[in-house]
Amino acid sequence: MAKIKSPLRFSRHFGIKPELMQKLGVFDPILEADTPLFIDPVLVTHSSAIEISSDGFKRMEEYFSDLYRLILASKREGDAAWSTARKYLQFHEVPGTCLGYGGGSIHGSGWGPQLTSELLTRANEIIKAGVDDHRIFLLIGLFSEGIGPDRLSDMSTNIMLPDIATYTERICNTLEIELDIFKIEGSEYFLPRNPLQIKATPILLLPRDILRDLPVAFSVEEIWEAAAHNEALRIGIHKKIGVLWEKANKEQKGEVLQALLKDPEYAHKLIDRLTKIKVDEYDQVRDERGHLIWADLAYDIASTFPKSIAPVAVCSTGELNRVVVEIIKQFKFLMEQRDLWRVLNDSDSRKTEKTAQRIFFAVAFAYCIANNLDITPEADTGNGPIDFKFSGGFHSKILVELKLSKNDVLRGHNVQLPIYIKAERADYAHYVVINVGHLGQKWQTLQAERKANKQSEPAIWLIDAEPRESASTRS
Repeated sequence: MAKIKSPLRFSRHFGIKPELMQKLGVFDPILEADTPLFIDPVLVTHSSAIEISSDGFKRMEEYFSDLYRLILASKREGDAAWSTARKYLQFHEVPGTCLGYGGGSIHGSGWGPQLTSELLTRANEIIKAGVDDHRIFLLIGLFSEGIGPDRLSDMSTNIMLPDIATYTERICNTLEIELDIFKIEGSEYFLPRNPLQIKATPILLLPRDILRDLPVAFSVEEIWEAAAHNEALRIGIHKKIGVLWEKANKEQKGEVLQALLKDPEYAHKLIDRLTKIKVDEYDQVRDERGHLIWADLAYDIASTFPKSIAPVAVCSTGELNRVVVEIIKQFKFLMEQRDLWRVLNDSDSRKTEKTAQRIFFAVAFAYCIANNLDITPEADTGNGPIDFKFSGGFHSKILVELKLSKNDVLRGHNVQLPIYIKAERADYAHYVVINVGHLGQKWQTLQAERKANKQSEPAIWLIDAEPRESASTRS
C-alpha cells in the first residue's frame, strides 16, 4: 500500500506565496498525495477561468452529445456504434491533478472494462426508454454502481484535458516558474514537473471554483434544493429516490435507475433543476474537512511550537519507541493546550479518522525534520495505522493507531489493532483515543477490561480534543 512520505504543496516547492495562488484562483495541490476534492461538471460553466468555462464546457457538451447519439444509433450490443460509444466511456485517472481518493499516491485505477460495460448498458437502457437529454451523463453516479465522485471527476478531467493543460500553461507563465515539455493527446505543452514522482509526471493545475468535496450529483442537500420549488419533483425524489446519494448502495442505485426508466420526463426535470441551482466550490481557505491544512502544519508547526527531541543514542527498538512517545506527548500537548483541537472540531461533523491521522502525521513529520531525526513517519492510505521506522537499514517498527471517540473505541483496541500489529510485525504499538465527543464510558470500559486481563500492551492514550476556551484566552 502506498504511503505518504512528504506533504509538499505546489506553492512551497516553487517558492510561491499561497496568497498569490488564492488571488489567481488556483488550487494548490499536495504533490505526493491525492486530495479528496473533485471536479464538479455542474460548476464548469461558471468558472472564472475562460479555458474551462468556455473551451472546456464546449468540449464536454460536444462529447456528451456525440456519446448520446452513438448510444441512440446502436441497434445491438457490439455493433459499430456500440463499440465506439464504449471507447467514449473509457477513462483513466490523470495523476497530474493530484485529486481523488488515492491517499498516499496520485495514481488511481481509472475505469476498468467491467465498469465501462455496465455503465454503457445502463445509459443505453435510460436513453432507449426516452430520456432525450445528453446531460444525463453528468448524473451517472445516480444510477450506476461503482461510479462515485472520483470517477465523475476523472471523466471530466479526461474530456477537458487539453483545456486544463492550456490553463496550467497560462498560470505557470504568470507565476514565472520552470516548465518542461510534456505531450498530451498528441500536442506539446509547457508544464511544471512533479518533483516527487520518479516517472516524469506533469502537474496539472485547476481553478479552485470547479472543485468540491462532493459534486452536486452526490449531495443530498442540493438534490433537495433542486426540487424545493417544484412540489411534484420533490415528492418524486422522496418516493422514488430518497436520501441515498452520499451513501448509495447497489440496491438503492437500482431504484434510481428504475425511476428514470419509468418516467423519462421526471429525469429531464431533475437534470434541468440540478444543472441550474447555485452551488459553491469547496472553501479551501476555511478547509472545514481538513483536506489541506495538515500539509501546511507539517512545515509550520515545529517552528511555531518548537520542541527538542534528542536523536536516538543507539539503533535500538527502545530508543525508537522513546522518540515516538515524545511525539505522541507533543501531539497531546498541541491538541489540549495549543488549540490544535480546532482542526477536528468545527461546523463540519464529517471529519474522519483520516483527518486525525494526517494531522498526527504532520506533527510527527514536523518534529522529525526539525530535530534532524533519522526516522520517517509513514501514513497508510487507508484507515490503518501510522507506522514509524528508521529511514536507514534499521527495521524496528512502532505502530500508532488513532481512534476518534465517536467511533467504536473498544473494537479498535481489541480487534483492529491486534490485526495491524500482527500484519506489520510491530515491536511496539500505541492506541490513541481522541475525544471529540460521544466518549461516554468507552474509556473507562477499556481501562477496566485491560486491568481485568492484566494487559499493559499496547500503550493507550486519551487526548481531549473537545471544544473549549482558547489557550490564548486562558493564559
